[in-house]
Formats: sequence, structure tokens, C-alpha cells
Amino acid sequence: MKFTIKKQVLEKYISNLNSFTEKKDQSAVNSHIYFKIDEQGLVLKATDNEIGLKYLVTDVELKESGEATAHGKNLLDIIKNLKDGEITLSSENDNLHVKQNRSQFKIAMQRASDFPFFPKLENKDKFDINAGILSQSLKKVEYCIDRNNPKYEFTGALLDIKENGMNIVASDGRRLAVYELNISAGKNIKIIIPKRAITEIQKLLTQNIEIFYDETILIASAENFVFFTKLINGTYADYERLINSNFANKITLNRNEIIDGIKTVKLLSEDIKISFSKEIINFSTQNQLGEIAQTETETNLEIAGNYDIKVKSKNILDFLGAIESDSFEFNYNDAGMPIMLKSENLRIMIVQVSK
Repeated sequence: MKFTIKKQVLEKYISNLNSFTEKKDQSAVNSHIYFKIDEQGLVLKATDNEIGLKYLVTDVELKESGEATAHGKNLLDIIKNLKDGEITLSSENDNLHVKQNRSQFKIAMQRASDFPFFPKLENKDKFDINAGILSQSLKKVEYCIDRNNPKYEFTGALLDIKENGMNIVASDGRRLAVYELNISAGKNIKIIIPKRAITEIQKLLTQNIEIFYDETILIASAENFVFFTKLINGTYADYERLINSNFANKITLNRNEIIDGIKTVKLLSEDIKISFSKEIINFSTQNQLGEIAQTETETNLEIAGNYDIKVKSKNILDFLGAIESDSFEFNYNDAGMPIMLKSENLRIMIVQVSK
């Protein structure tokens, strides 16, 4: 194997692929990045067996067809320290040689034939989606995912795919976010994508993609890359019953006023109290030392009497950071009961703190 490629191009791809290499066992073949070059171009692959990424690079000069591997971190460290310009990579006697002008490096390879196989697209259901829409939709609920939750299904986001649409759902047990996406998928299936996979795939979503999936694997395919992730095996809670709960009361609130009020008082404690009345919204908190913070804003609410909520400030600020509209709906029932916030296609139910 031998090819020449610009340093800037190779560094970009190797840097992205390093997120997918095996980190716990540095002697494993999948701590390496796989190379294969022929007349079609350069194929680069990395996987830790849970998620994986494959690139097809055409901006490369073929010298000799072949395949090789190189330890991902070691190779990236070398490339980063080279100057801009062309680099030549070649394999010889179980070593990968990296050369640029008078600089030369020799890296131990592993057998390319031992590198894990990537899942195939055959016999999988499929739908097309705009990458930008999918990325923005995942961001609407991603903050509710809890990577360390003992309920394994809460460590990812549910894609509830329906014939006439899709719901993207996330929960950490204290809040439940649902974003409704109006696409035509054609089939009914529920899949749970791990949070790590969601984080990585959003770095790639710059073009239209095809999504292939079955009960265990999701594959995102574009013109120059293929991404895969294993799915979380679990049954998600009956979120539709919860998110469609009836609320007796509803008021419309100004997004910026609520953000300003919460940020003013949350410096003392994450737990805050918000009191609503027709003309005033009061924000207050008290820490374990008995120190108190309080502020209020004038308003004009269509509300009968007064109503108080006690919540984690982060739970509301995350929602307000995910919406674009200037106002949102605040839905509530009796004191201490869960509340629901709504803006356009996004709804979030929040459990109040008990103290």
C-alpha cells in the first residue's frame, strides 16, 4: 500500500475517526484505524464495536493498492506535528511508514484482515431525512438523556418512527421531552440510540443522509461516509400517556423574562421557587446556609389566583435554550404536581422538587 495525501485532509479524517477507536485495550486491533486504497479512493475505518465510522476519500494520489492499520492516537500525534503539505504513507514488513520531506516515521501495524467487519445495509428498513433537520431535532431533547441512569433505556433517545411522522423522546426520570417531527417514514418501529452515538453523529450531519435500521443497528449513509451504532435493547416507558396528560391550567410566558429571573437567583442554589400571580412573577432560592436570593418581574398573566412551582433551574433553562420562539406555554395542575412546558413541536414534562 502506498499513497500521497495532503496533511490537512488526512488530519481532519484521522482526528474524527479517533473518537471511534477502542480506548480501554490499546493492544486491540480496533484501537487502530484501518486503511484501504485502490482505484476507487482511500477507505478509512474506525470502530470500538459499539459505534463505527467509515470514510471514502477521493482527494488522494494512489501509488500502490493495498490495506494497512495504524494506532489511531499515535498516528494522529505524528500528523499533527508535520507541516502543511503532502504526506506519503506506505506499508512494508508489518509497519506503516509516514514520510514528509526529511521527516520519517515507522509505526507498527496489526493484520488488516483482523479488523472488525462493518454491518451491511442489506435487509434493513430505510428512510431518508435532511441531516440538518435530524441534527436540530436531536438537540431539542438531548439534554434530557442521562448516561448514568440505571434504567438503561434512559441512556439514549427514543426514535418512535410512525407511518406519518416521528417522535424523538428523551428522559432522565425527572423530566420527559418529546419533539414531534413531521416526516413520512412509512413504517412503525421504535429504536433507542445511545447518547454517545447522538453526540458523534451530530458532528457528521452536514448533508442529506439515508438511515438504515433494524432492531439492533442503525446506519447513517451519505456520499462520503457511513456511520453505525448499536442500539439500546430495552422497552421505553409509555411516554405518550404521560406527555398527553390533561392539564387544567395554561398560561403563556415570555422566554427571556423567565431566563433572566432564573439566572439571577440560581447562583445560590440549583433548587428555585417561582411564584406566579396576575401582575408579578417572583423568583427565589435559599441555600443550606440560609442565604436568600430573590427577584421579580412585572407581568400581565391570565391566571386565577397564585401558583408556585419548585424545580431544578437547569430543567427549565435547558428547555428554554432549545426553543427559538419568544414565548412558551406553561401547563399545570395542583400544587406540587408535574408541570409541562410547550413550544411549537417540543413538549417537556418536569417533576417538581419535593423540598
